[in-house]
Amino acid sequence: MRDHSARPAGCTCDGSGWTFERTDAHPDGAMVQCTACAIMHFQRQLAAVSGLLPSELSICLDDVAPNGPDTALMVRMARQFCEEPWGIWSIWGSYGNAKTMILQALVNHFRNQGHLAIYMRFTDLLDYIRAGYKPDAPDDARERYARIVAAKCLAIDEVDKPRLTEFAVEFQATFLDDRWRYGVEQDPAIRRHTLLALNHDPAGLPGHIYDRLRDSRFGCYLDVDGADVWYPGITRNMDSSMRPAMPPRQPGGEPCK
Repeated sequence: MRDHSARPAGCTCDGSGWTFERTDAHPDGAMVQCTACAIMHFQRQLAAVSGLLPSELSICLDDVAPNGPDTALMVRMARQFCEEPWGIWSIWGSYGNAKTMILQALVNHFRNQGHLAIYMRFTDLLDYIRAGYKPDAPDDARERYARIVAAKCLAIDEVDKPRLTEFAVEFQATFLDDRWRYGVEQDPAIRRHTLLALNHDPAGLPGHIYDRLRDSRFGCYLDVDGADVWYPGITRNMDSSMRPAMPPRQPGGEPCK
């Protein structure tokens, strides 16, 4: 039996997750799953695989208080990404300017929409795949790779931080190429979206990777003084540290929208 100590709005069951209903198909009545509890259980499953700590599951875009033009643009683009996501968005710049918060807020947005959304540092992603090659691994590296590649929204932090081995270099190229292929897929049901955070200009990455990141299909239009201006999917943020500007989190705050 599930823990229903906190019953969701619209719950019609007795705490078991099931309720007795009469329908046209079953005029004498039948046990059916409580829709509200099923949704709550699904959201908990998504939270468990999101890669976020409990305190990070409530981070949303309203938590980012822009203290400069670069951060203000980054937040505007993030809000547009929520409305009309594009394949790959790369954010780069100095430390402490809310890049990680943006990634985590967008993961929460997709998770709250019922999608599989995952936040990982690149080093953790490498470790996760490498662990699949161990003889006692519960699932092999191919299964792990397929699971991560298929995430509707995948946020990878510190992409350019680790010193890459030969395996990591090959993995990075193949993995980002697969995410790019999903990102340009025309069918919205198949399309996947990738968020990357870097400390340095992605132009310093290998040419074939940089070419994928700067695909002209990635980016968005924003209204600037009444005109639609195109902003490409590589965004630089060189504003000073965001930490003094971050508002304190309120315990038990409303979930991200």
